Amino acid sequence: MTDPGGNILEIGSFRGGGALHLSNSCPGRKIIACDSFRSFEEVHPTLDKSFNQEMFTGTSKERVAALFISRKRNYEVIDGFFPASCAGKTLAPVSFVHLDVDVYKATLESLNYLEQERILLDRSFLVLDDYDRGAEGVNQAVAEFTAAHKRWRAIPLFPAQCLMLTAAWFG
Repeated sequence: MTDPGGNILEIGSFRGGGALHLSNSCPGRKIIACDSFRSFEEVHPTLDKSFNQEMFTGTSKERVAALFISRKRNYEVIDGFFPASCAGKTLAPVSFVHLDVDVYKATLESLNYLEQERILLDRSFLVLDDYDRGAEGVNQAVAEFTAAHKRWRAIPLFPAQCLMLTAAWFG
């Protein structure tokens, strides 16, 4: 349903399985997988109680790249904490984002970057993981973002995800 001319962006790829699944759904589109490959930059003590600095470390940029190389996909793997890791890189145009960064700071910074940099095509989809599943930081980040950016809507999906889209989808 999103613009087939747009790239697919996954922020928080860990081992790349989700990004590969997205790429399999649209193998002709470029997939951009972003991850720090070294856990979280910051975990909020009250909003991110389900997560800690030791989580999500058993992976590498090379491991994720190998998934796409083996399937001859148009891909880019970006190492580092998003969005700082994308400074000077061209991500646009993007029409689908899977945002799976788990914690408050990373979720809010990612959403703000996507809005401010205007890399999203009209009628893009954002799917966030960990929404309404006890990851209060994600819920808080979505609430703050949609309050500040009235054109965005957040629709809970079962289980534990959220679809975000702009008012452009509604008329």
